[in-house]
Amino acid sequence: MVSKAVLAVHPIVGALDEILLAYGLDAFAPHQPRDLCAHWLMGIEAQALTKAMLTLKREDNVVALPLHDGLIVARSSADRAILRLQEAYQEVAGAKPLVRVKGIGSSP
Repeated sequence: MVSKAVLAVHPIVGALDEILLAYGLDAFAPHQPRDLCAHWLMGIEAQALTKAMLTLKREDNVVALPLHDGLIVARSSADRAILRLQEAYQEVAGAKPLVRVKGIGSSP
C-alpha cells in the first residue's frame, strides 16, 4: 500500500533501477546500484550547490554558504540565489527545483 502511494506521487521511483544503470552505477561492484542511490543523489546536489555558489561569487559578487541542501545568502541577494540555484540544478540534474526562502527565525 505504501509503495503504491509513493509511486502515485513519484513515478520516477519505479524506474530507479534503469536510471541508475544508465548512469553507470553498476560499475561499483559488489554494491548494487540501489545501494549507491543516496550517494549518487548527494553528489548531484553537491555539484549543483557548488556551481550555484561559484556563479554567485564570480558573476554576481555574492557570497553564499552551503547548508545541507540550500544556501545562506544576504536577504538582499535571495532572488539572485534562487535564480542561480535553479540554473545550476537545471544544468547538473536536468530539472528545475522548487526553492523555498527562509529568513532568520523561520520555522523549518
